[in-house]
Amino acid sequence: MRGKLLDAIPLTSLNGVGETQAEKLNKMGLRTIQDLLFHLPLRYEDQ
Repeated sequence: MRGKLLDAIPLTSLNGVGETQAEKLNKMGLRTIQDLLFHLPLRYEDQ
């Protein structure tokens, strides 16, 4: 993964993310590692 931009690396390159998990993430709009890193919660509840 060295030297590649995060927007060019698919989520399936991560350990533990197979085709099934990638399809679920794809439905949420997450296709690359960059998408996953910038997927921030809409609300945060401090408990």
